[in-house]
Amino acid sequence: MIALLFGLLVMGILEISIIVAVAGPLGWMLTLLILILSSAAGAWVVKREGTATWRRVMAGVRAGQMPTTSLLDGCLIVVAGFLLLVPGFLTDIAGMALAVPAVRKVVRLRAVDSLQRRIAAQVSRTRSSTVFGFGQPGGFGNYRRPDDGFAGATGSRRPVRDDDVIDLDAEEVVFVDEPIAELDPPQEPPA
Repeated sequence: MIALLFGLLVMGILEISIIVAVAGPLGWMLTLLILILSSAAGAWVVKREGTATWRRVMAGVRAGQMPTTSLLDGCLIVVAGFLLLVPGFLTDIAGMALAVPAVRKVVRLRAVDSLQRRIAAQVSRTRSSTVFGFGQPGGFGNYRRPDDGFAGATGSRRPVRDDDVIDLDAEEVVFVDEPIAELDPPQEPPA
């Protein structure tokens, strides 16, 4: 959290110093006009790309596919829109770059790779291929199997009690392929 606040402070100082440096030779009015026009152009690009991404998401849903790539693109477009709304040249450049599909693809691939590495590390720390998630192991209820030796985030083992076991009875359901009732073909009205 402190690193994020420090990063925002440094970014603000950089943005202000760049705006002042650009305003010296160009003048304040022209600098302000450039910032407004770059934000407006970026907002237009983000709107266009966002609409195209929404169409891809809906097409994937209609086709019965998980639109993960399109959803990640949508998230990156939201980030690009936020960067374009923040006044400054660095954030406008970063926002416009994220609005370009080729740059978004590179960022998306790196984000997915990073996420996969984090999940793999989480799975290996729990010593079980069936337990994985984000955050610390044992963060939500210390999910474990009684025989896998998993200790919670505090390192203590919770004893297995009888109320930890849920006993269920199975019942087999057989579906009959015979039709329940036959429908008569539709009759044409008398002419």
